[in-house]
Amino acid sequence: MGDVVNLPVNNPDALQVTFEDFWKKYPRRVAKKDAEKAWRAVDPAEHEKLMLAIDTQKRSEQWKRDNGQYVPYPASWLRGERWNDELEGADLTMGECCWNRNGNREPGKPKCSAPATKEKNGVPYCDHHHART
Repeated sequence: MGDVVNLPVNNPDALQVTFEDFWKKYPRRVAKKDAEKAWRAVDPAEHEKLMLAIDTQKRSEQWKRDNGQYVPYPASWLRGERWNDELEGADLTMGECCWNRNGNREPGKPKCSAPATKEKNGVPYCDHHHART
């Protein structure tokens, strides 16, 4: 439990995601043991993508309806690879992470390809770079 997973070395900005990180972020915290088992079966290369998808899906009508009654159990969400779901309705992302603009990125560092999910002072950033601003 809580093992750190290192994402590919070629991306120095890659998140290190643990099951506990997932558990804290996921809005329906039930059946933790089953969720942890499902987490271990997920390819670590998918961890960053699924963490971003949680933020997007939290803003979806399905997850907000009836106080989150329709949020899937975390183990079901993981086993079903629900981070790949195509949500109905408008695009819920905020566009590109602004880490790529305004001189924030050091020369030679790869461009952030994550969608912006949070704002700071009206500027959109992905989860990882939001914490660094």
